[in-house]
Amino acid sequence: MTAEPSSAARLLARILRADVSAPELAEWSVDDLASEADEHGVDRLVWQAITRVPGAPEPLVAALASRARMAMAWDLLEQRELSSMLRSLSSAGVRALLIKGTALAYSVYGAPWHRPRMDTDVLVSSEQVASAERALREAGYQRSNAMTSGEFVSHQASFERVDPTGDYTRAYVSAGDDDVPGFNVFTRRDGTIRHFWSGEMGAATADPGQDPRGAPDLVPLWLILDNTPDGRGEDWYPKLSY
Repeated sequence: MTAEPSSAARLLARILRADVSAPELAEWSVDDLASEADEHGVDRLVWQAITRVPGAPEPLVAALASRARMAMAWDLLEQRELSSMLRSLSSAGVRALLIKGTALAYSVYGAPWHRPRMDTDVLVSSEQVASAERALREAGYQRSNAMTSGEFVSHQASFERVDPTGDYTRAYVSAGDDDVPGFNVFTRRDGTIRHFWSGEMGAATADPGQDPRGAPDLVPLWLILDNTPDGRGEDWYPKLSY
């Protein structure tokens, strides 16, 4: 017997059909609705839908927007890795076909980050399996035991990116094989999200005459004021007491 969808799940379906009003949304707990959307993998789609609802509760919009921004950022990394992997296979003469989640993300959804996915499924012919495995190993992937293979049902091989020497990090992240964190600020005005400001969290992030505000200086009050569109003013400085 198929379980009946919860009332929250039914509301999510109505949101996606653009069949809901702001007062109805306001009756729900932000955490409950956001968690339900996340559980069903539609949090990004729901966020996009409720931004079109006049007067939608701001806490709900903000909660889902946070998830959407993370999905956008993560998808940029996935796109770069996907392109690199496909180039490696193509250079080896392997004809690869994207299937399942990744294929749907790029062919059915309005944007690939709308479709949650944990991995990338690639189909190659049985004659090219050895060439594909060799190309992936040369590109820095290694075979893992995450997937099982069955001769009579399916045959799958799982690969994951490893970087034991730091070569990949030096080539694509930092020449010094360093982890270089960054901080990004986005604003939402008139229903549009824009990238407002960003900075890498190195030791020399200070402008002339200003204190540094890199990773060691993530003081909440200072950081929040520094990264708002209006800033903290020309003569503002933190005090030990107020």
